[in-house]
Amino acid sequence: MRLLTLFVALLGLTAALWAAVPTDNAVATYYHSTEGYPAWTDAIKWDNVIDMSAYANGATNFAKFESARDELAAKGGGVLYYPAGVYDFSEGPYDGPNGRGLMLKSGVVIRGAAPAEVIDPQHGKLTLGTRFVFGFKKRDAVALDAGERARFYLPSGITFTDDKGKAQTQDLVLSIGVKDGKLQQDVNGYLRDYATAKITGTASTEMKDKDQLVTIAIKLEELPGGAKAEGSYTLTLKQGDQLFTGNFEGGLVGQIKKGTLQGRIAKSAAETPREWNVVGLCPPAGGRISDVKNVGICWVNMEGATVWFGLDMAWGPTWRTAKAWQSALVKDSWADRVPDGTHPMDAICGAETGKPYIPGATGRLIMGCVLQDSAVVNDSMTCGRTGGSGVGPVHKLGFGPDGFYMAKFAPRIGAYGAQVFVAANVLPKSEGRNFKYLQSTVRGVPGSGNNFSFGPVSKSIVLFDYNKICGIDVNKDMVNLSSGDAAYYEPGVTVRDNYVYNNGHKGYNVSGSWVTLKNNTNDRDFLNGGRDPYGMYGWRLTLDGFVESASGGGGVVSDNLSRAFDLGGRALWIDGSYYINTGSTPGNDGEGILCQAHGGTHINSWAITHNKHDKGEGSSSYMGGYNVQANGFLAAWNKDSGSVGVINPGVNLILDTALVANEAATAPAAVDAKFDLILAAPAGVLTAPADVNAVVDGPSVMVTWTDTTELEIGFRVDRSLDAGKSWTAIVYRPRHSKGTPENIQAWRDYTAPSGTAISYRVVAINDKDTDEGASTATAAVTIVK
Repeated sequence: MRLLTLFVALLGLTAALWAAVPTDNAVATYYHSTEGYPAWTDAIKWDNVIDMSAYANGATNFAKFESARDELAAKGGGVLYYPAGVYDFSEGPYDGPNGRGLMLKSGVVIRGAAPAEVIDPQHGKLTLGTRFVFGFKKRDAVALDAGERARFYLPSGITFTDDKGKAQTQDLVLSIGVKDGKLQQDVNGYLRDYATAKITGTASTEMKDKDQLVTIAIKLEELPGGAKAEGSYTLTLKQGDQLFTGNFEGGLVGQIKKGTLQGRIAKSAAETPREWNVVGLCPPAGGRISDVKNVGICWVNMEGATVWFGLDMAWGPTWRTAKAWQSALVKDSWADRVPDGTHPMDAICGAETGKPYIPGATGRLIMGCVLQDSAVVNDSMTCGRTGGSGVGPVHKLGFGPDGFYMAKFAPRIGAYGAQVFVAANVLPKSEGRNFKYLQSTVRGVPGSGNNFSFGPVSKSIVLFDYNKICGIDVNKDMVNLSSGDAAYYEPGVTVRDNYVYNNGHKGYNVSGSWVTLKNNTNDRDFLNGGRDPYGMYGWRLTLDGFVESASGGGGVVSDNLSRAFDLGGRALWIDGSYYINTGSTPGNDGEGILCQAHGGTHINSWAITHNKHDKGEGSSSYMGGYNVQANGFLAAWNKDSGSVGVINPGVNLILDTALVANEAATAPAAVDAKFDLILAAPAGVLTAPADVNAVVDGPSVMVTWTDTTELEIGFRVDRSLDAGKSWTAIVYRPRHSKGTPENIQAWRDYTAPSGTAISYRVVAINDKDTDEGASTATAAVTIVK
């Protein structure tokens, strides 16, 4: 009996252990409903699993990762499963040009424990049990505000008389704290005018009526021109939070001013990610990055790391000799790096500009991850100016060999290739590691149009902001450096249910063919120079850490890229997405859902439906294109504080286009005789499309049809998984009136699940979007696993 009991107990233990290691397709399990999932993910060997909590081959988590990864790759791939817990990845070769991160080989996926509670990633709600912690680089030596500081400003500004006798009003922005045992104060975002100031002071605190009174007396001496200034600040720190109000009275810049202060106590760790805090790709021996297939990560909370499944290009011998866009500006410490696409900066420092993009990459999965304190750091090139634009002087040194900033064009999640699925990820607001520091900058001086020049280089206070960097980039921002446009049309891109927080820069950069962007959120605070959401007032707004943003003109002077969705490609649908607070000041940006020709493509068979923009404190925004051709465009049921349509179409045509049932503050593009454009649904009875057909095409289904009516504003393609008993809309398509080769009557369904009988119908729709113009169902088709 004891043996039987022991045997039963062992069976129970074995079953429990087996159940703890999932072997299902994580994507299919989460997206198991009528929404569907990409069938290509079935090619991953989900049942070939290594439990990393029990894996012993390696002294560190990094070493264990590489050993287990190689084991799986040798067997054709599989899953590195990390059960709930904290995994310290701070020990690894994450520094310098020859470092590396968690680099995946073909067929290998990192998987954490699936969330145990109901989640809402689109609204930033995702709690995960598996956590990866990466190391950070301490920047206390250069930070102006490491530790705890009181940061506040005088909203009404301070009035003074300039050297020409003219009255001026200047914002007063102060940051007071203690560093190395000494009281410090920063003034108005840059120290150029205060570089010789001597700062002394005392501080005292007392409790009164449950509030903490903080009294700080500041004395500034030896200001420019021999002026002296004194000020006293009495701050009331409200109990229970870190917000305070108080009063200012004293002299500054030769004037006496009284006013109300507002601000908060804030802490800063003054840290940046290390250069290789990356989940990336490992090319095979003698192969290329595009040879890596079917990789991914899901259900992991990562602190300090980005995901870079980057693009393949024609690489130069080294960064310095590559003749890339930024080769002339690389720092000596990175000059000899041999580019291969594994590092996010390879594309701008190591690619041969104008050479073809190299296709072949396929299978990129990033699902259900939280990226906390995630940013790509540019500590490898100077952000100088070579004069190659033909405008403005040369400033090759830029912010210099010791300068650094967020990499302007690098994303927190980046994926290039075909069959890309980026879903249910949360990129939350980062606080506690943002910090101010002194750096060389140059002011842009606007000229006529987009022309500009530069003022003198000076020392300014800039902000390292984890949130002023692109959120999600798929086949978009880095492709401008190659010739041709193959990358813009990589097939099978799905970006859905993600939450991205930004303080400036783009939320989403996405391009491809057969693209679905659905239910994504771009939450943001308005990017306002000198102010920010972290309480760290008093810094200069720069485009890249060197060139300051300035009012007037365009181009490099003012474009902080503070946009929500910057899109390109062909056969694209964006639906049910939300964004707020686009734009910047000073700045020339704020677009909401944008297509622009210099991004590589025109509006080629796009549908923009059911999206919403709230202006907040930001720009009025718009949805649509700027100075582009519209070759098939449906925009319906959107809400925007600006306009919906094509702005400044110029000589471009607008074909097969309907702008209907939108709520917008301003009118769309003007109607012109040369445009095939409708602004209201035609009256009459819709007839159903004919010749509707569905054919399995690899891991997708191609649906085609023939238009039979002139009364539609567009089409809706529905999918049924239960023999037509219920239908789910999988895409909206533009109308077919004049006809254009870029607007074919078809949709390739890349979220059709495998192993299931699927039927389709196509519905000709008007502004009511009913089933009146529905076709009959196609014969059922099945994608074989």
